[in-house]
Amino acid sequence: MAPKRAYGVDWEPYREEIISRYVKQNQTAEATVKYLEERHGLRVTLRQFKYQFDGYKKLSADDWKGTVLPAVMKRRLEGKESDVYFRGEKLSPKRVRREQDRYRAVLPDNPSEIDTSEDFGESDNSTIDFDVTLNINGSQNCTTVSVPDIIRIELLRDLPYFQLQSAVMTGSAMGFWQIYRSDGATIVSEKLQELIPARSSPDNGTPAQIFLDNSQKPEIVQVFELAAFMASNNSTDFSVFTFLRWVNDNRQETALMRFLKLNTSTTRAFARKLVKAGARLSRKTFLKELSAIGIPFNHAAEELLAINDTEFRSFVLSKLRPESISGRPGGRLLLRVVESNDVLNAKTIICACAEINYSNGFDTPLITAVESGNLEMVKVLIKSGADPNFRPNSEKSPLGQAIQLLHAPLVRYLLDHGAIVSAAVSSDIASIARRPTPEIISMLEGARAPGETTFYDILSAASDSNIFSVFLSTHNVSEEMALLALRLAITRNMSGEVLCLIQHGPLRGCDEALRQVIEHGLQHLPNEKVKLFVKLLIQEGAHPDVFELLQEMLDNYKWDDGLANILIDTGFDLQLNGPRLVECALACGCHDAASLLIDRGTCINSYGDHLTPFQAVALKGKPVLLGYLAAQGAKINQKAYPNKGFTALQAASLGKSVEKVKFLVGLGADLHAPPAKTGGTTALEAAVHPARSVFEHIDEDEDKFYYKSDHAAVEIFRFLLKKGASVNRPGSSDGPLLHDIIERRLTSLLKEALDAGARPDQWWSTGYYSRKNRTPIQLAAERGDLEAVKLLIGAGGDINSPAHPDYGRTALQAAAASQKVAMEMIRFLLSQGADVHAPPARRGGVTALQGAAIQGHVNIALMFISELGADVNQPPALFEGRTAIEGAAEHGRLDMVQVLLNAGAVGDVLDNTGFKKAIDLARGCGHVEVAELLEAHWRGEQSGYLNLGL
Repeated sequence: MAPKRAYGVDWEPYREEIISRYVKQNQTAEATVKYLEERHGLRVTLRQFKYQFDGYKKLSADDWKGTVLPAVMKRRLEGKESDVYFRGEKLSPKRVRREQDRYRAVLPDNPSEIDTSEDFGESDNSTIDFDVTLNINGSQNCTTVSVPDIIRIELLRDLPYFQLQSAVMTGSAMGFWQIYRSDGATIVSEKLQELIPARSSPDNGTPAQIFLDNSQKPEIVQVFELAAFMASNNSTDFSVFTFLRWVNDNRQETALMRFLKLNTSTTRAFARKLVKAGARLSRKTFLKELSAIGIPFNHAAEELLAINDTEFRSFVLSKLRPESISGRPGGRLLLRVVESNDVLNAKTIICACAEINYSNGFDTPLITAVESGNLEMVKVLIKSGADPNFRPNSEKSPLGQAIQLLHAPLVRYLLDHGAIVSAAVSSDIASIARRPTPEIISMLEGARAPGETTFYDILSAASDSNIFSVFLSTHNVSEEMALLALRLAITRNMSGEVLCLIQHGPLRGCDEALRQVIEHGLQHLPNEKVKLFVKLLIQEGAHPDVFELLQEMLDNYKWDDGLANILIDTGFDLQLNGPRLVECALACGCHDAASLLIDRGTCINSYGDHLTPFQAVALKGKPVLLGYLAAQGAKINQKAYPNKGFTALQAASLGKSVEKVKFLVGLGADLHAPPAKTGGTTALEAAVHPARSVFEHIDEDEDKFYYKSDHAAVEIFRFLLKKGASVNRPGSSDGPLLHDIIERRLTSLLKEALDAGARPDQWWSTGYYSRKNRTPIQLAAERGDLEAVKLLIGAGGDINSPAHPDYGRTALQAAAASQKVAMEMIRFLLSQGADVHAPPARRGGVTALQGAAIQGHVNIALMFISELGADVNQPPALFEGRTAIEGAAEHGRLDMVQVLLNAGAVGDVLDNTGFKKAIDLARGCGHVEVAELLEAHWRGEQSGYLNLGL
């Protein structure tokens, strides 16, 4: 028989049996659900079962908070103890104490306010039938509340997140959420407990207990609470966009809107972020509903105006403050609207006195309108005062873009309204690379100044050498204009005109003409033609910068052996410059170029910028070429160049080539060769080090990419270690070995290095995760690598090594300031004696509390303050520092700001400006609710009144 579904299930036939097994026999919910299916064929979800029967087994949160614990606490303060019975069964004293610790923060602060009556009456929760009795045993023992917990209660006063929950619970009591109860899966995981502020100490109760309280509110509301908390605290672990898409997919928009109507600081901050997410999803109805409940649009105006709907854009503009539409802010919005070809709303913004010639550095409204080919928009902008000759940079002009589009009406309109031809073409050949139509040429001819010679004239005359000779005799042709004509001829593959231009007039033997022929010719002309033109220019007296031209060929991946030989044959000194070019060739992966340069006479033992050719091949070249050079007399153990240099073995290890490393070791390469003075590594360090900054064109931001090839790194490391390579640098100077192993999370290698005697307290700045100086322990703590921290401490590492003066962090500061909550790491560090009071680094440093405040780690901050006495007003770093409350405000940590205020944050005492800096930082970063919270608190202080929330 198929199992019965739980939809609209009638529980009555099974109720007594369930109570017997689940309550009296104390079986688990899981076991009882399984029994129901096996015995009666009734299939129910665990959540459905708990919703119906949890009240039979345990008291609800409101029962504990509102009835049981106040009476128990009051009697204890009177020196009496009470036994608590639930459904005839005595609850263990340990259970009562645990629940007291769990809910202590919500009990009345004044014991006199606790009701001592023993008759608790009926529960307000009609879905749960329970009875509670007290048995007074007359004990005179008195239970006291610990000091840290008292401090914690005070720190959590008026927390925005708890204010939101109070509003939710009020709504629940009124049946506000009843229609939204669903069977959705519980989303909260144990990991979230580290993020959510707890009313009690994490050791004394579940940190997320209020959030997880299913008895009072449906799961969808719990999801909204969590989303609101994370969004209002600007959590990097939370994507509002993804959340809103989930809401849409699950058709929960109505429930979300009702939730947002609770109108607390948390929901307001949440709603502001939902506006931007709604704009990305183009949820126009949802956005209008947000506006209807008072959520402003000013902070997301550009995103909202990107929605492709003229009517909706008009709606958005009607909701913006005047200062958001005028001046430079209005110019930004105008550019956005022009991109959408929305003439109607462009006029609205223009009429609001927006900056008509606004530039973002790349475009203006007029250029954008031209690029769209929107003549109507161009007319509106020009009539409103847009400058037809304004260029945001040297790359674009309105007229130049119109010519590029071959849009004759736009060209005519711009010329008729003052566009200057020279402004369109003199510095932007790309805009007229396509052949204009005769109509456009005629327009441009008619617009030029009398007697002015344009490159069109030059190019037209260059179609025939005889005509061009006559033209040169009757016209004043400048080198600049001739070069423009040459570039245009090259880009159009007009070989005849190119030949004429370089043989006659100002470009004969011109160095710049030679450069243009190589730079642009290799892209647009046949290579044979380029070589011909280069030879002619050299014959006419051009003096090429061979190094620059060869390097340009390499950089543009346009290497040609024949052309390179022509340039080298001009007398280029390969002994002097060849090694640098070999480096460049190998950096670009052009092995053919490296081979040619070496064959033409480059000295394989001379340094280039950083390496000899042999060392460069060891780093980036093919193994066969390395063997060839070794046979040609390359010095196997030539020293590393002082600046970013490497021996051949160090280079091969850095390049993660197991084959080349073993080859060089077999030739007798020195395992212990010292590193370069700047930017160097030992051979063993190089095995795990990223191949960064060896060649100057490599961007250090790519370090993540270069932290790869872990398999090769491990093999090389172990091979060299087995061969006797030292884990410490000569002279006991600091090195990056342990840091790079930690970056790679190669814990096994870390243990091997420490076992081999690596010093655990070396300073270094790694290139990827942390660019600032750290000890290995500090880096591992920052990365959240607890296993590495334990290994390092076990090897004698100092857990309290001071922070480096520039942007340094102690291990505890690093863990507290890490993006991810690292409660386990922090508790371990504290258990090992980490100092929570350590001062910040001189520049860019943070205390442990400041780091937690900046990241919004509320529970960590609570622990630092209530349990360890961290100073909430400890001064910031001398340079580039923030107090705890300034850092929290700047990063939009709403609940953290309230915690710090409760802890006694006083703002800027030295300058006597109070919370002004914190408020300015919050507003400057768009955290309106944080700024308002600070302003309200500051006003209360200045007036001598402060709401204590009692």
